[in-house]
Amino acid sequence: MDISYFKFESKKALCLFQKELYVCLDSLLQSHSLEVLELEMNNFVIKVPNIVYLSSLTVLELSRINLTSVSSTDSHDLTLNFPVLREYSTKNYTWFNTKEVTFEVPLLEVLLIKHSTSLDISYDAHTIINFCSLILQSFLIEVTYQTPFCSI
Repeated sequence: MDISYFKFESKKALCLFQKELYVCLDSLLQSHSLEVLELEMNNFVIKVPNIVYLSSLTVLELSRINLTSVSSTDSHDLTLNFPVLREYSTKNYTWFNTKEVTFEVPLLEVLLIKHSTSLDISYDAHTIINFCSLILQSFLIEVTYQTPFCSI
């Protein structure tokens, strides 16, 4: 695993670029001092608890990640509470085994979602994603569809 910590005053920023199959981020998802989180995970699966509360997180960037609920109930609903998050950016990430995700992000200003997918989707990726924000200033969703490669 290749992990880079950036210290500003304490552990406030983390960039993680994962090339291995197994990822355990339990302690990270409970951090109260983390301000910047950038994850690029090579399309591996990260299990997320039903409720995540990161009180200091201001920037969240997710790339090439598959997220799944570790719900102990059948609801498979998640609440992600980031009270001071200002910027949320994702590229090619998917929720699995999750019916609904609610982002409680009252101070969110920038929401950027980019996703490339094949027209031949073979999995059930129907997840409702809600963003609860009071001051959203910039919003972009960009989806690119790729034709499956076929050779004769």
